Amino acid sequence: MTEEEWLAATEPTPLVAYVRGLATGRQLAMAAIALCRSDRDLMRPGYSRDGVAWSERVTDGEIASDDLGGLDPGADYLMGAAANRCRCVAGHAADGDLLRAHDSLAEVVGILIDQDWDNARRLKRMAEVFRCIFGNPFRPITFNPSYLTPTVLSLAKGIYEDRAFDRMPVLADALQDAGCDNEDILTHCRGPGPHVRGCWVVDLCLGKT
Repeated sequence: MTEEEWLAATEPTPLVAYVRGLATGRQLAMAAIALCRSDRDLMRPGYSRDGVAWSERVTDGEIASDDLGGLDPGADYLMGAAANRCRCVAGHAADGDLLRAHDSLAEVVGILIDQDWDNARRLKRMAEVFRCIFGNPFRPITFNPSYLTPTVLSLAKGIYEDRAFDRMPVLADALQDAGCDNEDILTHCRGPGPHVRGCWVVDLCLGKT
């Protein structure tokens, strides 16, 4: 895959294939979580939503991968297939098994595509979610610690905790005021998104790896 193909992809399959062996466990888990959260059916009250929430708690280090965190151990069969595989991504990532985490992410993508394979708009959004989390792997970013002013840190923390992605342009302004002139960072923050938890810029600001 070339950089141009990465940036132009309108469906997620080639993107998930490309990051195998390149992505961190957090990136893999947050991608699975974000894709599941974008599916309204999965996020209705019930076991599927609980499974996605469990995956996020594990990925954020709130609970260990062997802690059910309130999940009903007998509810797996009631949980949607994508939510079940999302839990596998988070569990494998937390345990350091990145290849199995990646393969489970690929399964999440396949399940969600199969549910609505001809919806071009939905497929494009899935690709955009990937780019929000993985950034541009062809242009690794060196993030200067001097950018991390109290204002930047406060904004990034609020965006993450509140899912307040409408504040991303404000974060761009704060980063620029702190001396950041990297166009990839500033353009991503000011772009239309979608932005999701696991956004590569917010994670850089918060030191989440």
